[in-house]
Amino acid sequence: MMKGIIINPRGCNASGKTTATREYIKKFPEAHLEQINGAWVTKCSDKVYVLGRYDKKNGGCDGYSGRDQVIQTIKAIIDGYSPSVIVYEGMLYSTSAKLAKDIDRMFRPKGYEYQGIYLYRKFSSIIRLLEARNGGADYNIASIYNTYRANENAFKAIEKAGLCIAKVDADWYPIEQMGEIIPLFIPLPD
Repeated sequence: MMKGIIINPRGCNASGKTTATREYIKKFPEAHLEQINGAWVTKCSDKVYVLGRYDKKNGGCDGYSGRDQVIQTIKAIIDGYSPSVIVYEGMLYSTSAKLAKDIDRMFRPKGYEYQGIYLYRKFSSIIRLLEARNGGADYNIASIYNTYRANENAFKAIEKAGLCIAKVDADWYPIEQMGEIIPLFIPLPD
């Protein structure tokens, strides 16, 4: 019997992962930071936990020490609190299909399935958003493109494994509506 879901908004630089998650958190007026198993977690309610901090400009799990800390934090939340929803996102983890598959394999026996939501943007949109975000500062376009392709390949792998709930064209969502993406696929728990 399924007890909950582990949601992973995925995507490349400027795809909207952090914005969608930050806007989702705003739906919970009592959301606050806690440390669980030595990691920062945003507790939205007794039923919803989001890995990482969102009280600063950059959010998510990219501040974690690696995939083991992501896994151990999810384990500690499930074992200690039995939530309905756990959300995690991070640029580093969007390029990995292996982590997604490992999380599903490890936690499905405990009643928690992994589901990715792939936030897609055209490469030209990514570049335009990065230029606006960086104020025209230089960046390595080849590196951004390689990350963009790695994200697409990881998405195809988790989709093939049946672990992707949706591919969302994030260009259709203005910032103030990005918070609707997660509950569109995962209703808010009572």
